[in-house]
Amino acid sequence: MADIHERGYWKQYMEAYEACLTANQHPSRALVRRTADDKENARLIVSQIVLDTLSELKMHIPRPPRNAGRN
Repeated sequence: MADIHERGYWKQYMEAYEACLTANQHPSRALVRRTADDKENARLIVSQIVLDTLSELKMHIPRPPRNAGRN
């Protein structure tokens, strides 16, 4: 019965959901929405997005100065 009662709030839930997504949008990052119905594929997709983003950062290990550690 509680589910039936909560269903009456569906419109408000959807409005809050859309407001949350809109408030978190920023031009410098793409908003990626994935359904969680298929958790295995959702995790694979998100993992690939993280890997792609990290590779685009072109990070490297900084080299120590030539005379580091010499007194």
